[in-house]
Amino acid sequence: LERLESALADWREREAQHKRTAAELTEVRVRHRAARQWVLLLRRSAEQNTRTVADLAIGRQRLAKEAEAAAREVEAETARRFDKKGQMHARWAERSALEPNAPKRQALLE
Repeated sequence: LERLESALADWREREAQHKRTAAELTEVRVRHRAARQWVLLLRRSAEQNTRTVADLAIGRQRLAKEAEAAAREVEAETARRFDKKGQMHARWAERSALEPNAPKRQALLE
């Protein structure tokens, strides 16, 4: 009878240990799942940031090209309208005089 009681006590102790181990394993699984979700979230965030930085770089390059093209257009237009001494060519002076804002522009040029 003592051996049976001892075996039963041992069995109950092992059963309690198994339950504690199962609870710990469940807790580890929950933490692991949460950590994995965080990793995925951080990875997506990093990918989005990388795409955003790349988009910004592309946008900056496009704006720089557009600014260069606009500057070339202004230089070409200025070269067409003014001679090397800064005097407006006669045909452009006539056109400018006919425009509604000509007096204001003339005042600014002077």
